Amino acid sequence: MRIRDLFDRAVDMPVGQRAEFIDRHCGDDSELRSELSALLASDDAHAESERSRGVLTGAIGEAVDATTRTRREALLGSTIGPYRLASILGHGGAGTVYLGERIDRQYSAQVAIKVVEGANLNAEIGRRFRAERQILASLNHPYIARLIDAGESPDGHPYLVMEYVHGEPIDKYCDRLRLNVEQRVQLLVKVCSAVQYAHQNLVVHRDLKPGNILVTPDGTPKLLDFGIAKLLDTSDAAAAMALTRMNDRVLTPEYASPEQILGQTVTTSSDVYSLGVVMFELLTGLRPYKVSSASQLELERTICVVDPSRASTVIRQALSSTGNETPPSRNIHSISDARQMTPMRLRAQLNGDLDSILMRALRKETVYRYASIEQFSNDLRRHLAREPVLARQGNWIYYAQRFTRRHTFAVAITVGFVATLSAALVILSIQNKLITEQRDAANREKQTSEAVANFMVNVFTSADPFRVQDQQVTAKDLLDSATENVRSNLNQEPAVKARLLEAIGRSYTRQGLADRGVNLIEDALTIRRGVEGPDSGNLATTLLNLGKAQRINGDGNQAQESLRAAQKLLQSSPQSPEYADVMVELGRVALQKGNVAQARELFETAIPLLRKQHGEKHSEVAAALFSLGHALQWQNNYPDAQAAAREAIDIYKSTLPELHPDRLNAEGLLADALFNAGSIEEAAPIYERIYAGKRKVFGDTSTNVASDLQGLVRLRLAQRRFSDAEAYARNLLQLYMQRVGDSNEYTAYARTTLGMVLWRRERFSDAERELKTALYVYRQALPESHPYITSAEYYLAECLLSMHRHEEAIAQAKSTLVRIDQPNATPWRVARLQNTIGQALFERGNFDAARTALQDSNRILSSSVGADADAKQLAYSRLENFYIARGDANLLATLRAAAAERR
Repeated sequence: MRIRDLFDRAVDMPVGQRAEFIDRHCGDDSELRSELSALLASDDAHAESERSRGVLTGAIGEAVDATTRTRREALLGSTIGPYRLASILGHGGAGTVYLGERIDRQYSAQVAIKVVEGANLNAEIGRRFRAERQILASLNHPYIARLIDAGESPDGHPYLVMEYVHGEPIDKYCDRLRLNVEQRVQLLVKVCSAVQYAHQNLVVHRDLKPGNILVTPDGTPKLLDFGIAKLLDTSDAAAAMALTRMNDRVLTPEYASPEQILGQTVTTSSDVYSLGVVMFELLTGLRPYKVSSASQLELERTICVVDPSRASTVIRQALSSTGNETPPSRNIHSISDARQMTPMRLRAQLNGDLDSILMRALRKETVYRYASIEQFSNDLRRHLAREPVLARQGNWIYYAQRFTRRHTFAVAITVGFVATLSAALVILSIQNKLITEQRDAANREKQTSEAVANFMVNVFTSADPFRVQDQQVTAKDLLDSATENVRSNLNQEPAVKARLLEAIGRSYTRQGLADRGVNLIEDALTIRRGVEGPDSGNLATTLLNLGKAQRINGDGNQAQESLRAAQKLLQSSPQSPEYADVMVELGRVALQKGNVAQARELFETAIPLLRKQHGEKHSEVAAALFSLGHALQWQNNYPDAQAAAREAIDIYKSTLPELHPDRLNAEGLLADALFNAGSIEEAAPIYERIYAGKRKVFGDTSTNVASDLQGLVRLRLAQRRFSDAEAYARNLLQLYMQRVGDSNEYTAYARTTLGMVLWRRERFSDAERELKTALYVYRQALPESHPYITSAEYYLAECLLSMHRHEEAIAQAKSTLVRIDQPNATPWRVARLQNTIGQALFERGNFDAARTALQDSNRILSSSVGADADAKQLAYSRLENFYIARGDANLLATLRAAAAERR
């Protein structure tokens, strides 16, 4: 407490005398000198800010502060019960905390004594204080500061005598000891046990923050200050304690939950949110958002509206801005150093489980937050134990279903798996012949071949009918068995283990189990780096396969990092097949992230290289053409997209069987291009055929059928079979939720599709809910101008308009128009948003502005090749209705004549 004592003495000195005071009392203690100087500077800035508010306001504040300080200091040396008040530990709106010492010499102890000076003047404070006394008396937990005594002083001031905790705030403790991320999470689990205990005793803390969580020198956390806790009771007494006005609410805005800021009912979920903020700060050294003002409007905007960024994203942003701030807020290198790791390693460790846990704890809506501290704590324990966490829900359900489900075409997929492993054997054989001159290497290769052969025997023994009897063994069963065998064989040669793990990982990825594929290929990469070194050119292929799996799993940023690393290793051979493959895969990542022009450029650069290396009729050429076709579709270039799809199909027909997934995917691309160009009847049988084929190959629950479900939704809408469209859309959403969880961008895309169908079915409230949920997920993973976001926002604006919420519809549409890159945006996508605005203006009675918006948007949509057919029809109908309502007979005739001519 020395720093507090020095500050209290120096703060009242003239500024000119402070330097000599600091020199005399700080001496060579540079840390104490720096902290004291910073506190005084902060106090001066605050005082200057207060003076700027007005002379009268400042004079009143200073008078009140001086009176309050004098009253606090007057109690020093006095006695309360058997204790003497020795010094001031701190003070706040509900009272002052003193360091107390026993005066009856029965035993030696220091205690913290909390006194509420104004309780006899303010009945509400008195009620809170008495409630606090009852709360603390009911709590007995090793991580909660213990209540020792309670009563009233001779002059009528209520007081509490509590255990004095010799400790420091949890954030400072962790930084001082340089605890790593895992150790910080372990400490937070202990804090959770204390909060959970309080909740079980019907108590909500409501002011969880680092300053209220002290850690003793032996590492024991102590939870302080239940003075603002609210008993979870419906009695009259509890109701009388309810704090409903902002000025009466006792909270710390930076750590308060949205419902606290809005004055809504406070539940145990509020403590979950506050602990989430504390955890965010412990792990990143930063806060999920910055509260720049204490005004109610600013608090509501920051805490209740603005979505927090992921912890790993905050670290990345802080790293990218290092050196650009003047002065820097806090150096990211010092933050990561306090956690014994580099910034990149810190970001990698936060990415995944911890990101998901934090985002769930910090959800604005209590219904999506952890329902209890126990759930929050259990997820932290699962993370520490390397077990799946609930915040990334979906995967384990999918695995369970997949494990018990029989696969119709197991033999066909098994053959593909055998071919993959056989390729690994061929590679080993070729390498063995190349190094026959080196005896040691030859012997090692011989042992490797024997290990692979034994491995193959063990794997396929699991399919022996004498062992499995009447059970049908699927390709996934074989992959699971293979994975277990590889991981459990501790004596296996590292090089063999790496190759097998990579081959199995690729097979998992091809089956739609990309998350398992990522884990296995990452293990293979780690082994390869250990055996061959970090700069080995052989790592490029493994990095390429890892990037593919990460992209398919929806992690575009990680995929890009892996592929850039592979490209760097291959930069000395830019004409190699591997280099072209990396370019194609980078193009797919760019397309996934919405960078369509960049993706098309990469594809068009890689395809000539692939033709030169493999010939015109090679499957790699077809795969690149397929990806190019997707980019062309995004640019509304449907004729060229059809040409690319047809060329890919032609190549696949000569190289692949009819039900091969790549061939079916190429046919799906052709169906999309035909549909978007208006050839719906030609596209319909293709959609039906490829969906049936995919179900035969992969089953009903594989993500490999997702794109075909999406196509069928659009087809059924075009055929006005709305019930079927909704059924397909719900199947698509359920599939992604089971496979990748609710917070994945693929799941969000499925929600957008369902929202659009529900809008068409005039179930506007349901559509609004799905679209808003999708947008929440999109904004965590995609740039704000991404077509997925702008499309979802368009449908949301239309839903709002359909519910006659005109102001909201106009605001939503205008917000989207401001954010998208209009000079480079597709004109008809801009026009349909302008059409929404025009119709809203018309319904509000703003006819002149409505006329311009409706006419301009209809003109662009009607003349745009590839524009959404429904948007075209809607724009025409709205302009026609406008002319009819306004009695513009001539304009109506002209409009109808132009429409007839186009038909």
